[in-house]
Amino acid sequence: MTTFILLGAAVGCGLVAVLAGAMRSGESLAEAVSRLEATGGTPRPPSPGTTPTLTRVGLAISTSASRVGVPLVRTEDLALLERSMTEQLTAIGLASLGLAVTGGLLPLLLGLVAITLPPITSLGTAIAGLVLGALLPTSDLRRKAERERSRFVRALGSFLELVVMAQAGGMGVEGALMASAHACADPCFLRLRLALEQAQIAGVTPWDSLGRLGARVGIPALSELSSTLTLAGTEGARVRTTLSAKSASLRQREIAAAQARANATTERLFLPSIILMLAFVVFLMFPAGARLAHLL
Repeated sequence: MTTFILLGAAVGCGLVAVLAGAMRSGESLAEAVSRLEATGGTPRPPSPGTTPTLTRVGLAISTSASRVGVPLVRTEDLALLERSMTEQLTAIGLASLGLAVTGGLLPLLLGLVAITLPPITSLGTAIAGLVLGALLPTSDLRRKAERERSRFVRALGSFLELVVMAQAGGMGVEGALMASAHACADPCFLRLRLALEQAQIAGVTPWDSLGRLGARVGIPALSELSSTLTLAGTEGARVRTTLSAKSASLRQREIAAAQARANATTERLFLPSIILMLAFVVFLMFPAGARLAHLL
């Protein structure tokens, strides 16, 4: 009877926490715009006094992990995926609490089927669930960010080739950059176009704006491009040569990365292939072995 009471109380507390976080209204548009203007587009942790319960839990877990040298949230990944800090912290808080409650109730549920475990097991499984819940959203964020970065680098190589072709057709540097950015509706080209438009409004060079974009979203290729173009100057022929060389470098880098991924996949498939072959050999030899053992 006591087990069912504890189980019901835990499930009820979890539902109340989820509903409280879901019903809490987010920040207004004016607050979001002012926050982005104050940070230059880089996500920052929300104020603890105005955030939902799950977000505060995620913020506390992220802060504790950062103190021990394991950062859970990188602002470059959030900026690249256009995800707010509040969303990521809420995901961390929800996953951590959910898996912690599940881990704490697991020994009790096993006790219902006559598998008795020591009481300390509930604490251990709850802590393990809390750690796992904090790592799952972080791993998902980094995996998606790395995939997006790879796609952005490929798009950047195509963008540079278009710029070289536009310059060869007689366009100036800035005109070629803007025309190439408008050549495709891909989200990566949209980011480049916005960066170039911001450069025109701010009165800075296009490669300075591209360098700031690369620093904000964590793409070294953009920062390298900005540094290279800064050294090349504003002469059309020199810039065209520089962009052509950079495009070829990015293409070769992507080819090498694709070959490395293919080799890693081949190595991961080696062991399962060996196990499958051994199992097939055992399957073929089993009837003969069984008959020989029966005769002996």
